[in-house]
Amino acid sequence: EDFARKRTVTRLVAADAPYAMTSLKFLPELIGRDWTCDRLSLQEKSAIYVWRQRSPSRDDLKGMTDLEKRAVKPRVLRTLKIVSCSNLFPDQVTPVGFEPEAHSAMRKPPIESQEEKFARVVSEAQTMYQLYQDRIALMDAEEWGDWKETPATQAMTNYRHLFMADPIHIPKDERLALLCRACYFGGWHEALRIGIYDTGPYYELDVNSLYPAAMSWRTYPNKFLGVKVAPSLTWLKRKRTLYEVLAICIVTTDRPLLPVHGINGVMRPTGTHRAYLCSRGIDFALAHGWIVRVELAAWFDGAVLFDDFIDYLYDRKVTAEEQGDKVGRREAKDQLARFHGVWGTKGRHARVVGDCDPNELSVEPCYDKATGRSTTLIRIGGQIIEVTKEGESWNSFPAIAAQICEDARLYMHDLIEKAGRKNVYHIAGDALIVNQRGRDNLEWKIHPTSLGALKVKNVYANIIIRGTDNWSGDDSHRISGIPRDAKPDASGGYPTRLKPTVRSLISQRL
Repeated sequence: EDFARKRTVTRLVAADAPYAMTSLKFLPELIGRDWTCDRLSLQEKSAIYVWRQRSPSRDDLKGMTDLEKRAVKPRVLRTLKIVSCSNLFPDQVTPVGFEPEAHSAMRKPPIESQEEKFARVVSEAQTMYQLYQDRIALMDAEEWGDWKETPATQAMTNYRHLFMADPIHIPKDERLALLCRACYFGGWHEALRIGIYDTGPYYELDVNSLYPAAMSWRTYPNKFLGVKVAPSLTWLKRKRTLYEVLAICIVTTDRPLLPVHGINGVMRPTGTHRAYLCSRGIDFALAHGWIVRVELAAWFDGAVLFDDFIDYLYDRKVTAEEQGDKVGRREAKDQLARFHGVWGTKGRHARVVGDCDPNELSVEPCYDKATGRSTTLIRIGGQIIEVTKEGESWNSFPAIAAQICEDARLYMHDLIEKAGRKNVYHIAGDALIVNQRGRDNLEWKIHPTSLGALKVKNVYANIIIRGTDNWSGDDSHRISGIPRDAKPDASGGYPTRLKPTVRSLISQRL
């Protein structure tokens, strides 16, 4: 409370922020001090909970004199952020060489006495303190921008602070955002062959930082210029020589490459269909004569925006690894991995819609059939908070995100073609499973540390491909949604410990 009286934001870093915030003792303490939940874990892969000192409502102020109003209003709107340590150091602090509580999918947590639990908590707190001291020293030495709670927001801050040579004009047009979103597809995940294969070896090849490699020397949109309905192919070719372009086209393809949104997910059909293309995808389709006509196109000024920043982060990562600097390596690695996603983050909005019993904790997903609108009602801290996912976040520019993902897919397609499509069994984002001939064809591309090169991640004698993101190599199993260290039981299931989220903790009334 004393620290939170200051105007600056106070951060409470916890090893497990969801549990810390929903624990029985913590919430009454905050509520009893007139704090109210302002934001509740609105980010996809992080745990950040913003509490602010409660201000009196208009109803509370009715009938008061100006002097009385000033007396009950806080002079400074104090802010407390409860931040999970796993935002910056996943799995608590295990990746940086310490020994905190085990988080295996199979291993159950040990039964501890109060003394043992206290000693473990003190040890983890000391470890976290050391980690953040090292991180602050790194930020000072590298002259980064403001302190941020996640690698993605820290990467964006660092980029704006030190490396953004060309201005990026982010448009706030909903119709343009819809077009850019239509062109925005995620990573390429597909089982190219299905069956049991036992004539190994088979190699799992992984691209060194695929998305940063795609971003490093290419041009990307930085200013919206205009849109045209039903332009000609001649117009499209001329614009592509000068600008970055996003377009909705009717295409006829002879190979499964261009993604479309289907009922059950993303598909890559052949034949005639509608495709949503960005600059390099348009160039590829034009070169192969696939585009039949253009339905809609938007064009942008472009520039090489990220080359220096990607080189800086990747050099930091390699240097930190050579020097044994585990905190520096983790920071650079996570910023590299998350930076491209910042440009495609959807907006989330929370607003208080009512009051409830301060002891009530619940999460209620809601869906309106008439409007198709999804919302989440959270009852916490005596308030009912409605959370909606709509619009774009502050730094979102989905035209950039769409083009980055398309460049990454074309890069993986080029690797598949060079390996020989019949030699590739599975693709999962930045990883390929190939046979010996496929590996030999890609030998020139293999290097342990070069940006965009391939490295050999695993070698298997036998593989079983059951479907997309569902395969086994020797005794290793990769199934989407199941931890890698989970082992099958006698019934064929994969028992595992679930790591609770704030949603599940509140829903279970913990």
